[in-house]
Amino acid sequence: MVKKEKILIVGGGTAGLVAGRRLSKKYDVEIFEKSKLKSIPLFNRIPLMIGLLFKSSNRYIKTIEFKAPQNRLVPYFLSQVLGGSSAMNGCVHVFGDRGRWNRLLTKFSIKGEELDSSYRELYSKGSKGAGISIAAAPASKLDRAFVGALVDMGITEGDTAYANQPSVGPIINTVRWLLRSSVLSLNYGQNINIRLDAGIDHLAVNDAGELAGVVSKNKLYTSSLVILCAGVIGTNELLMKKALNISSGLMVDLQLRAGSGIADHANLRVDVSCPIPIGSLNEISSSLFRKSKLFLSHLFGKPNLMMGTGATSAVNLDLDGDGVVDTRINLLRFYESGRSGAGLFSSTHPGFALSITMINPLSRGKITCEDGRCIVGPGYLDENYDKEFLKKALIFTTNLLKKEQLSGFVDSIYSHDEIINDTGGFIEKNVFSGYHLIGGCADLVESDFSVKGLPGLYVCDASVLSEFPASNIHSTVVLLADLFGKKLLSK
Repeated sequence: MVKKEKILIVGGGTAGLVAGRRLSKKYDVEIFEKSKLKSIPLFNRIPLMIGLLFKSSNRYIKTIEFKAPQNRLVPYFLSQVLGGSSAMNGCVHVFGDRGRWNRLLTKFSIKGEELDSSYRELYSKGSKGAGISIAAAPASKLDRAFVGALVDMGITEGDTAYANQPSVGPIINTVRWLLRSSVLSLNYGQNINIRLDAGIDHLAVNDAGELAGVVSKNKLYTSSLVILCAGVIGTNELLMKKALNISSGLMVDLQLRAGSGIADHANLRVDVSCPIPIGSLNEISSSLFRKSKLFLSHLFGKPNLMMGTGATSAVNLDLDGDGVVDTRINLLRFYESGRSGAGLFSSTHPGFALSITMINPLSRGKITCEDGRCIVGPGYLDENYDKEFLKKALIFTTNLLKKEQLSGFVDSIYSHDEIINDTGGFIEKNVFSGYHLIGGCADLVESDFSVKGLPGLYVCDASVLSEFPASNIHSTVVLLADLFGKKLLSK
């Protein structure tokens, strides 16, 4: 029996597992995952219950901080379990805009048919499907009012997973009947060995400067083919570090200029107080009876809020009128007055929120590493265009809330006077991370995902993106990783 060539993958998250799954058809795949934990608790795998893990420090999530305007620091959450962000927060499913996808496919010399083939293989509609199962969030009276108001404004009802044109409708979640669906739901072959608690210290090279493998916990693992799938922070950090020369034992500079041109979705929320009960999570959180009723109905398979993250409807908009969808507004069936990132609700009063995402901000930032510590600055609102654009989005949102269909659900808008009279100040004080970091390696890779100047080293995660194909990049990374695997197999 001929021994298969071994491939080393750094990162057992969204990209690493999907790429490893594809490559295991031909290679022996060894995945190095820094996390020690294989999964989150069963109770938290119920889609809505994942939010409880974000309310306090625990071993499943690591919280770091990003630089934001006015010298603010905003939270960003890193998964500490196998499956990465897919297992922890990749619940909303968005395919995005075909035009942006085409630019990405052109960059990597991939045909559109391959993208569609991967999509059909990896995803299935209906909460009982195979692979990564996707299903629409159930609608309430508030959701129907939200959709009705937008239809009255000329937006077409449609599938919000796609953003080729403006559309409004239910949010699509990755859910399999009772529990979340993620990359861990895919079938994996026998040629994959996953090492948990195996963070990578350095890349390893030989005297000729060629890739020789990786170093994990001071142990060398050799291979002429290494794939970095450690996420934007992990991948860029590793490329900025010095590598180990396996012959001399000295550390050498790879001269790889990673870490620049990163971006994140700047997120804003407009919180609304309701004059009537609407079954919001704020109300439910204060009642053991309501919580029990919601939980039992979910166990019996009745569609309800527990099928998702609390966001139930969305609209894709073209705010600047150039024919390209540029904004996503999600209806959240909860609100967090005094928002400080994810957490429990500060009020039990009925209410909801509209979450605004500018899909492709112009602002770009960088990752810098000093004394072994990485500092992430996405450059939120560094470009004045982004500030002006978000002002438009806020005006649209407040006008939407005045529509006849929605006005009956609106008692007051939190910080309304500030939104109207000091829009720029409100944006700077309230912008938060969208938790969708991209970039840092877009200019470092060739069309086959290989790193320029270091044959045998590849990057395949959100680091290679120079723009956002969608308002949520979970499915972007899943599909790109599978396409990369196909491409490498065909070489």
